[in-house]
Amino acid sequence: MDYALLNLLITIAVLVATFLLRKRLFVALGRILFTKSIEFARATFLVETEDTTQDGTKVRKLALSGAARAIVAATTPVLVAEVAKSMKIRPGTSGTSLPEGLDLSNLSSALPAILNSGMIPKKYQGIVALAAPILQGFLGGGKGTAGGTTKGTSLEELDTGV
Repeated sequence: MDYALLNLLITIAVLVATFLLRKRLFVALGRILFTKSIEFARATFLVETEDTTQDGTKVRKLALSGAARAIVAATTPVLVAEVAKSMKIRPGTSGTSLPEGLDLSNLSSALPAILNSGMIPKKYQGIVALAAPILQGFLGGGKGTAGGTTKGTSLEELDTGV
């Protein structure tokens, strides 16, 4: 038997087997890629920190790594500008402004002033009130520390300005 013919038969057999088993192969390949991509993202962008709560219990948390913080810091201004365009918020042109001396590094304390300033329409204020503590905890409290904690702000506290 000629080796060229044997090579052709093996090639055709592999192609036919691949065609017949394509669903199983794609499922297995997809499973491998999915698990490896999650492992890569977790190893690259997240770090595990250990904090102690007020009652002395140790809690392990996932926080953004330095590389992930740099990516978030670089993309956040652009994303906020695009969201502001879609919400038709024009800071300084709507006649409303934030109070003087407002510390924006702590979102939970600045949130009532931001919501009462009129810069954010009423229909978005509930979303902002719910998202601010989550974002502040995710971004480490805005102070550059990994896994910062936040005090939740309820909607009743925002309405009363407490």
